[in-house]
Amino acid sequence: MRLKKEIWLVEEHMRHVQKEHKVSMKAKEQKCLQEERCKRMNEQDQLLSEERLDLNDDEIEEEKPKLLKRKLEKLSRMTVAKLQQKVNLKASSNIIIIL
Repeated sequence: MRLKKEIWLVEEHMRHVQKEHKVSMKAKEQKCLQEERCKRMNEQDQLLSEERLDLNDDEIEEEKPKLLKRKLEKLSRMTVAKLQQKVNLKASSNIIIIL
């Protein structure tokens, strides 16, 4: 009878130790999972920020040619004064003076 009781106590103690071990392992796993999540989130944030910077660089590069195109168009357009001068010159060259 005493042997059975001792065996039971040892088994009960082992169950208790195993239960505590499982609980501590779960806590460690959760801590590791949280750390991994934090690392992943940081990595994702870094990637997103790099992508945003890349996009901003691309947008800036796209804006530069647009500005250049606009400037070229503006430069290629004649001003009103220049156009009037050309028209006046052509008109004056077409006039025949009769005396």
